[in-house]
Amino acid sequence: MTTHILRGFGILGILLFLPVFLFTFADPQLIEHSGRSFVEWKVEQEVFEKIDSATVPSSFSLERMLGDKAKTLHAKAEKELEVYKQRLKNDAPAMIAKRIAEARNLDCECRKKWEDTLRQSLILHIKSIEDAQQKLETFTQAKYMDVVHKLTLDVRIFLGTNAFVFLLLLLVSCLKPRAVNHLFLPSAM
Repeated sequence: MTTHILRGFGILGILLFLPVFLFTFADPQLIEHSGRSFVEWKVEQEVFEKIDSATVPSSFSLERMLGDKAKTLHAKAEKELEVYKQRLKNDAPAMIAKRIAEARNLDCECRKKWEDTLRQSLILHIKSIEDAQQKLETFTQAKYMDVVHKLTLDVRIFLGTNAFVFLLLLLVSCLKPRAVNHLFLPSAM
């Protein structure tokens, strides 16, 4: 009786996980479409973190030379940066939606470009306030591709591993019938 139940678990697991695992390769955007809201949330979260991480560099040698004037200039630059960061945060959702829509298109050149770029680096350094908007857009597309790639890889690993374990369970139950009693409880879990 336990042999049949164990083999049933194995067959059921294979029937559940293996087709979905194979389907992720047949339809490259399956996981991207399924996890759309998660991907958008993750990209938006990382874009806002990147905006918040922008700071005005401080120079101790400049402060020593200029004294209070350097502190005043630094404080003014920080206030301007905060205003600009808030403007970027206000503009970010529309920009993110636009860039994600472009990246979802499988024929978009940006997908190929970002696959190469993601291999190099995803670190955004805001050099000046003028080019921050463009870099943020670039970062958004790169982060989107990175999140989709990682999510796809994680789902495939999960599905492939489960399909393999259930196949192994089925094979062991057929090849080693005496091991069925030992495998029954772990496989039921």
